Amino acid sequence: MYHATKEIPKALVLISPKSKISQKEKKGVDKLLRIPNFIFELLRYWDRSGGLYSTSVNRGLHITASQELRKRQLRWNIQNDTPTLKRTLSQVQWATQNDYEKIHCPTLLIAGQEDHVTPPSHMHVIDEWIRHGSSSDRNIKRPICSKLCIPNTSHQVMLENAG
Repeated sequence: MYHATKEIPKALVLISPKSKISQKEKKGVDKLLRIPNFIFELLRYWDRSGGLYSTSVNRGLHITASQELRKRQLRWNIQNDTPTLKRTLSQVQWATQNDYEKIHCPTLLIAGQEDHVTPPSHMHVIDEWIRHGSSSDRNIKRPICSKLCIPNTSHQVMLENAG
């Protein structure tokens, strides 16, 4: 993540960042990765039943999302094939408290007020970690960290409220 870059960024924008992955979430991902692709594909098909108002679409969008945005989300959900999704999930390296504490540049945290995938509470935790750093960083000037919680949006905050 941030500390792995060769140059120090001038600023960061983190959209719907997750502060912690629970053991339950880790086990859930592990279970999903062990499901044979044809069964996983059937589960995804069932998840998309209901079309524009399916669980699959509602997971990422606020209830007030436009029809056009719902169509785009559903199309993305269909086009994102199972092997690619599983490869992505298997390679994700979630940021940790230690990673966030190492951020030393101005940071903007953005969250959707109605995000159920990564609730805004995660943003507030990350803000504290960035502002205060680790105990070994107490003498280092901490960066400015701003938070923006956008009303009437969910996980796809930048698509839902692009204006």
